[in-house]
Amino acid sequence: MNMRNTHTPDTAFDANAIAVALARLYEESFGGKERGRYRISSKFLRQIAGRKRLYAEEIEAIGRALFEQGFVLIDLESFVVVLSQKTFDSYRRVNEASIWDDAADPDPGPGRASDSPA
Repeated sequence: MNMRNTHTPDTAFDANAIAVALARLYEESFGGKERGRYRISSKFLRQIAGRKRLYAEEIEAIGRALFEQGFVLIDLESFVVVLSQKTFDSYRRVNEASIWDDAADPDPGPGRASDSPA
């Protein structure tokens, strides 16, 4: 997919159009993979947006627009990561027992009894 010249510098910021471009990249074959999660440098994200600089609220707007399409955008400062929301479906879920299990947490924290004498 040729992302060059998708947006010109004088084009108004359009988070939805940028999100569509990023979602399309998810389906593209590159980097040895048929499709899937990827990272994109801030430089290339700015090129897609047609901007010299992207502000935090603009990146958040892109993230919200991507979320509406079933993707998650994670901003890691020098690059962003795009993942499918489905990626997280099989992740382990934390429940109350796992939070308060003394074997998993050697420091029970304030207000919790410890097995060792004080």
